[in-house]
Amino acid sequence: MGNCCFTADRSNLPASSLDLPIRELSIWGLCPGSPGELLICSEDTSVAVYNVSTERLTHQWRGHNKGVNRLAYLPNTSVAVSGSRDTSIRLWKRSATEAVAVLSAHTLPVTGLATIDHHNQICSGSRDCAFRLWDAATSANVACAEVSQNLVTFMSAVPTEPAVLQTGEDLSLRLWDTRVMQAVQMLPQHSNIPLCCDVSLDGLYFATSCNGFDGEGCEVCFWDRRQLKLIWQCSGHQQATKACIFLPTANKHLVNGTSCSQQEDVPVGDVGLSMNSGCLVDNASWMKTGSPVLLASASADGTVKVWELGRDLPVCTVAPPREVQGAMMTCLAVCSSKQHEQGCTAAAESLFAGTFSGHLHSWDMHKLGASRPAME
Repeated sequence: MGNCCFTADRSNLPASSLDLPIRELSIWGLCPGSPGELLICSEDTSVAVYNVSTERLTHQWRGHNKGVNRLAYLPNTSVAVSGSRDTSIRLWKRSATEAVAVLSAHTLPVTGLATIDHHNQICSGSRDCAFRLWDAATSANVACAEVSQNLVTFMSAVPTEPAVLQTGEDLSLRLWDTRVMQAVQMLPQHSNIPLCCDVSLDGLYFATSCNGFDGEGCEVCFWDRRQLKLIWQCSGHQQATKACIFLPTANKHLVNGTSCSQQEDVPVGDVGLSMNSGCLVDNASWMKTGSPVLLASASADGTVKVWELGRDLPVCTVAPPREVQGAMMTCLAVCSSKQHEQGCTAAAESLFAGTFSGHLHSWDMHKLGASRPAME
């Protein structure tokens, strides 16, 4: 395993990283599975289980005919869900060597997956412009909504309700209520195609990352669902920003140390412009409490950046060793090991990134968090 090369915008950071050539072809998706396990999907048509503590693959399934694009997980039933360019969705259990169910209805590659675990439901999106709802127990396609030109690029479940956030090539950001199968909220269009999205744990904030090249586009955006508007945007990646994810510290305490879901009337100020960076910054109360909201983004330029909302520059930028070829980042996930074992490279809680070359990298979340400069 090679040591990671850290390049920090404000300080030099100690590196604690793994670099494993874990797949022969590109890794397209990462998803936390059972405790201490990370699910990995690849262009080589496989879905694999990676043990965070032992740093080894412990299980692997094959069944798709083309590359696997998306992953999701149903923790209540311990079912892994994969979506592929072969247009199918497959359900996997550790006790079975083959898929326990194959969901077929899409006519083009599956490009979005999310699970509504307490309802045992799966949501899928595709380049065929269809948004579908599935019953995981019966494999039935219980509902479908089609929107013209809505070529889905990514989907993320809202943790607090039966709803799914979805990005598309029509530059849209839609929030679907799966009870009525309608897009109940639409946020203003992006300037560039959004490639990924994530939802804060309280369900009130959205993050998106966008396509671009040569430093144009490639932005990371932060949205307030209640205001239906962009409240923060910053650029720094040089190529398409393939993935974005809220980091755990951001999800736990957004306002005064209390989840926003417990505070219905959170005062939110007008959008202002930071003259130093050109980033949109909302004067919301969470910006003044000392409880940082942190995001991570991964780019085809080979870097992962950690952002603190409202700051001009990323907290830090990390990258694989220079000798690692084809290190274009494709996906992100945060995963914890069951326990921190002595000599284990991956920390108890780590940020993982997959690459176009099939490598898996990780960084110790505690060291990333410790790198955050004190609030002025």
